[in-house]
Amino acid sequence: MSILRVFPGSNDKESKLKSLIQYVVGDAEKKQWKSVSYDNNSNMVKGYGIPEVASLDEMFSAFILPHIAYGYPGTRRCYHCLLDFNGLLCVNDAGVISWEINKFFLPYSVQFIQGVHVTKSGGRMLWPHTHVLINTITLFGPNAGKKFRLEKPVLYLYKLHMNNVLRKYGLPIIPIYEKGV
Repeated sequence: MSILRVFPGSNDKESKLKSLIQYVVGDAEKKQWKSVSYDNNSNMVKGYGIPEVASLDEMFSAFILPHIAYGYPGTRRCYHCLLDFNGLLCVNDAGVISWEINKFFLPYSVQFIQGVHVTKSGGRMLWPHTHVLINTITLFGPNAGKKFRLEKPVLYLYKLHMNNVLRKYGLPIIPIYEKGV
């Protein structure tokens, strides 16, 4: 079964946002699989509303600027999500399919960054999965400067979109509704 997880937490501090960006796109150890580094693979890190080629500080600046410009101090800066494909994809395919899934956010005009990771756990190689940071400030259009909330109706549509993409590629779908844990 594929997984979509939205991590809990308010992510309301600039330092937290900076550390999440570092974790999602800057950790070179998470970009290696079977002794091959994928650091220069364009599908490992992609984003919308951020410079294509940027340092971590530039990514952070691009991500925090809407919060400074529209003034929502002390509120959630981003959502952190995980997309997992149950070990059925190689690194490049995980990046391509994640990008197709995350294009869901384009009509909402919010920035997002995705980074494909391959994590070592106890010396064991695990499969590629994608971390996504979604900004909470709308950049363009009639809602420019307003808060974006990944609440139940939007999350429901995101899951439907994700399942359509997963079906297209013959991958296991995610559950639309989950019982409380």
